[in-house]
Amino acid sequence: MRDNTPCGSCGRQIGMGAPVCPFCGATQPAVASASQSDKSILVVALLCLFFGVLEQFNV
Repeated sequence: MRDNTPCGSCGRQIGMGAPVCPFCGATQPAVASASQSDKSILVVALLCLFFGVLEQFNV
């Protein structure tokens, strides 16, 4: 059984990985993979740590 998600344009149920809605033809946003999300969280955490340390030294 395939997972479905609503189309961002017309709202009808389409396949989770469908690049285009078969009903209205609207392009669907790409689903981010878990590894990209994990990398983004890591980058944000490191930047927060870096700027927090700079703030402690009033740089």
